[in-house]
Amino acid sequence: MLGEPAHPGWNNVRFDGRLTVENPTYWSAYSGKPGVGLPISRVQPFGRLDPVRNGRPDPEGSGDRVVRGMLILWAVDANGRQIRWNHLTGSATLVDYGDERSWKYAAWAFQSNTGTQGEIIGTPGVLSIGGEYQSAPGRLLLEFFAEGAVVSSDVNGFKVGSTELTLAVVSNDLASAVPTTTRLDMPTWNQNEVRFSWPAPCIAGWCGRPLSSFSPLYTRSLLGTDAGKIRINGIASSGNGCAGIAAAMLGVAAMQCEFKNSSAPAGAALIGQDLESAKIVFTP
Repeated sequence: MLGEPAHPGWNNVRFDGRLTVENPTYWSAYSGKPGVGLPISRVQPFGRLDPVRNGRPDPEGSGDRVVRGMLILWAVDANGRQIRWNHLTGSATLVDYGDERSWKYAAWAFQSNTGTQGEIIGTPGVLSIGGEYQSAPGRLLLEFFAEGAVVSSDVNGFKVGSTELTLAVVSNDLASAVPTTTRLDMPTWNQNEVRFSWPAPCIAGWCGRPLSSFSPLYTRSLLGTDAGKIRINGIASSGNGCAGIAAAMLGVAAMQCEFKNSSAPAGAALIGQDLESAKIVFTP
């Protein structure tokens, strides 16, 4: 019988797809279908990340086993070396088939700062964010409604359920499959500009969880106002079981809006502030 591995999991699989100049496409991260490009190319489904155990126990307590992760995509030549190709755009649509609802957000994107169209840039196998590519944000800003707040207009309103916060460290070593660890710094203000701070956790590579699971501060009763804001930073740490480095991050948040007879998510990418460099290493 297989037990749960001690490590949080940092498997990755690679896929390559070919797009023509004006070729829109889509695929399911769950199944990898229908494929990408012309002709159809194989896309690895998320299940390939943990095929033996079929994922990990759902951290939100559903009792299911789930596979969660992220996609990192960049343009390459026929030999797998990164090239300047500042014409890619993308988005993700998250679909809940059980509750029949969905929401969509735009992908984070970094253009090349050097070279000409189609030219190999930098050292093959190293994506230098803040070097050959645009810089990543140094900090992230999240403006949010507190869980349990009632947001209303003159006529209608809704109650705020949980807000799912997903954070990803930009620097990645895909060649050795070792995640980058950083400690979160998350100073928070309510609408009265009262500042709160608390011992934020470490993350290895990425994390996705309800905002109130980081701290009960993000509930209406403790925040003290309906809305607040958080500045999120990845900082160096060497104590309390966290050996991490200062690291740029990307983020997405989705809030559940609860109505009288239904609920619906609303989400978007977080706002970036300042500039920071990062590095993604891969095998061409």
